Amino acid sequence: ISKNEETISGIKKLWETSGNIAQAASELYIHRNTLIYRIKKFEEDTHLDLKKPHDLLICYLITLEVNHENNSS
Repeated sequence: ISKNEETISGIKKLWETSGNIAQAASELYIHRNTLIYRIKKFEEDTHLDLKKPHDLLICYLITLEVNHENNSS
């Protein structure tokens, strides 16, 4: 998660929109299908499904920690 800014911004936006893919994609200025593709790719790589609230929460908390670490450096 920490190495890919697209992933971090996607997770944060999904969290902010309560998992609403269409709204998140719109606010990220990307096509809905692009976000769906990224979500599927992320799931393949991590076995975490961003469509599930529990998995989304875990990933969101990780992005907060990554952001904190980056700001502390």
